[in-house]
Amino acid sequence: MLKQKILEDKILVIQRLYNKKEFNEALKLSLDLSENYPNNSYAQNLHGIVLIALNNWKNGKNYFLKAIEANNTFPEAYNNLGLSEMNLGDLEKALENFLIAIKLKPNYDNCHNNILKILTFFKSQKNKDNPYVLANNLISKIKFHYDQNNKINNSEIVNFYKKSFDIVNKNLKKIDTSETQIYRQNSEDLNCFRHFRIFNKFNVIPKFCFGCFKVTVQTETVLDLLKLYFVFDKLYLGLQNTRKLMIEEREDVSGNYKGFIYCSSVEEGENIKNKLKSILIKNLGTDCSISLKRGCSKFALKFPSYKKASVNENEMMPFDETWKSLEEIIDNRTWNTDSKKGIKHPSLTGFTLKDILVMKNWLSYANKIGDNSFVEA
Repeated sequence: MLKQKILEDKILVIQRLYNKKEFNEALKLSLDLSENYPNNSYAQNLHGIVLIALNNWKNGKNYFLKAIEANNTFPEAYNNLGLSEMNLGDLEKALENFLIAIKLKPNYDNCHNNILKILTFFKSQKNKDNPYVLANNLISKIKFHYDQNNKINNSEIVNFYKKSFDIVNKNLKKIDTSETQIYRQNSEDLNCFRHFRIFNKFNVIPKFCFGCFKVTVQTETVLDLLKLYFVFDKLYLGLQNTRKLMIEEREDVSGNYKGFIYCSSVEEGENIKNKLKSILIKNLGTDCSISLKRGCSKFALKFPSYKKASVNENEMMPFDETWKSLEEIIDNRTWNTDSKKGIKHPSLTGFTLKDILVMKNWLSYANKIGDNSFVEA
């Protein structure tokens, strides 16, 4: 009993440090724990969790394997092993471990979301009979004729959604997601989690974010947001810029339905904005509300001048060099010599299971705010 109490107390200390994002401090204690309790699956898994929080993916993988060796019915260890393999680039093994975890724990939300995520950039050659994989593959094969020069018909949008959700209902019962955003990403890691850690801790904007710009599109209805989905899925614009579609749930930010295309310069953003405006007039019959801004809206709430994007650098808010030392404080807590960014996998073009589940949330939101555009289409 005493040994069990000591173990539980040590775990609580590590968890507190982890929750405070003091990962390097937590690492020392979790390593000691894993060495003192080599046959305890929880201790091995906990050390692995701390390692992957520090982007030590390869080392973390080894400890999840140890956790599974100690207990081969431990769903969290399989899920974490899948995360490590995904970030190391072995996507088939990653998916297999996610599927083992969800089989062991069917209501495991975190693993469920990882399966949905990996299927947005990986087409499995195995597990084709698995309900997730099967539904995803069937949705990807739905025919939808998109022409950049012609208007998207309302009936086509409705038919596409109904066909997609019939597939979902046939193959997966009671499936859902809490996510409300659809991404099309390239292989560049914008490292937004790191940047928000800095902002949330110190109320300063990281230097990287001063070179991040976004073309913002606001649609009036959910029906037009669904149309924008097809535009963004097919929109390459040369460099396949990262794109995002979402409903706006923040009370302090205006607008209901939005799309973003991320750019690395004002010039690139202006070029994309002008091209997109022409496309939207043809596809939607309107250019919606389209603008070029800098960085994240959350930053601009604290620093209103930050959002302005101009070809004249003198008209834009400059980075405060004194903030650099604050960035280093966070990096020293969340990074070490074994840290290495995980592999960023570009999205597949086309339709996915996750897209359809997110669209379902869009339609629920539309119904909540009295937008009947989809129902009346």
